[in-house]
Amino acid sequence: MLKSTFLLTEFMTYKFDPCEIHKKGENGEVEQQYTTPSQPFLFGLDKNYTNYGLNIKYQFIHDLFAEINYQYSKISTQQLDNSFKHKLINDLSISFYYNL
Repeated sequence: MLKSTFLLTEFMTYKFDPCEIHKKGENGEVEQQYTTPSQPFLFGLDKNYTNYGLNIKYQFIHDLFAEINYQYSKISTQQLDNSFKHKLINDLSISFYYNL
């Protein structure tokens, strides 16, 4: 995964995580792993995970920081009719900390 970190000023940096994609097949039973032939790779209905992230950190004075984190997640689950059901998650956090 490609990550980018930039120094905007002497006191401010930001990091952008362009894209992270994972694909998962169905959960199988333990017994299926020991039978011949076994299930094909990523068998069954698919589940796709896509994530984007942004992190901004600002230093007000020596050892006093503010940080903003944002993450966008999309989870696509394949249905029996081969369509996909999407779930969108937006996560935002703001933090202040001193001397860490």
